[in-house]
Amino acid sequence: MVNTHAVQTVIEQAIRLIQLVGLPVMGVLLIIGLMILLTSGKNPRRKRVGYTFTIGFTILILLVAFIPAFFFFYYGDGPKAATGNESIEGMVNDTAGIGGILFKAVQYIASPLTFFVFVLGILIVLCAGKNPQRIRLGYGMMLFSPIVLGVAFAIPYLISIL
Repeated sequence: MVNTHAVQTVIEQAIRLIQLVGLPVMGVLLIIGLMILLTSGKNPRRKRVGYTFTIGFTILILLVAFIPAFFFFYYGDGPKAATGNESIEGMVNDTAGIGGILFKAVQYIASPLTFFVFVLGILIVLCAGKNPQRIRLGYGMMLFSPIVLGVAFAIPYLISIL
């Protein structure tokens, strides 16, 4: 017979592992999607990839963060006492530090990258002449690069609140 308590513990720890490791990874991919969308210009393939990353990973972040909480709030039992043989929890706790390291790396990479995109936007506007499409592209890059940088710094704070 299958021990239902053991199966439930494994499922809970798998969800916890997905939340601890998956949320930072999906947050990084969301930031990459915003950067692709920011630099896509009129390229429809890059624009589609940027929109897909941005919308898809935003939805996945919300699902991974809130679906287990809602499920266990309405259908789960109360917290269980520790039994002393939490080897799966130990494995999950060992991987918990990856998220912070990953977000620090993204913040260190995002600052110079968004500054470069901002300066590139200024150069595009200055070199555009009377081409309105290039002027719009330059202004878009200049306006959205601080927004992308703000998202890069805000996502770790927002995920820690979740």
